[in-house]
Amino acid sequence: MKKIFFLLLFPTLVFAQDGAFRYFISFNNKANSDYSINTPEQYLSLKTIAKRQKYSIPIDSTDLPISVQYINVLALEGFVIENKSKWFNGVLVSTFDSMLFQTLNHNFIDTVTSFDSWQNTKKKIVRNGKSIIVVLIMANAYNQLNMLRGHQLHNNGYYEM
Repeated sequence: MKKIFFLLLFPTLVFAQDGAFRYFISFNNKANSDYSINTPEQYLSLKTIAKRQKYSIPIDSTDLPISVQYINVLALEGFVIENKSKWFNGVLVSTFDSMLFQTLNHNFIDTVTSFDSWQNTKKKIVRNGKSIIVVLIMANAYNQLNMLRGHQLHNNGYYEM
């Protein structure tokens, strides 16, 4: 289950290295939903419903969309909703305010998982009249780069392009 969770969020985390703090907020229920298990055609495609009937897979609460009211509350508090997962009953949110998540005290929130912030620093280098932008990822690799004296290679003009 954790592997599936990681795989769902991995693309967002890899390609979103903008310095924002990211959190996965899971909800404890799907109450206040505008949808019902009795009317799945409102939120599932006809093809999905037919496939579930063919293989005798019942429609249950995990199929219900996340409560729009929960999402709206988080958006009003300043979080950017980046992704939703109805199977995990939660949302991936981002914010540049690292203290904002501490204000979350709603009874519909089950857990908050932090992914911290991955800061990028950009360095502009001019070589042979061409302007080159080098992005140094200052995350876990920073300490290793320092131990191996990678900064000396960078100072000598070696960059991975």
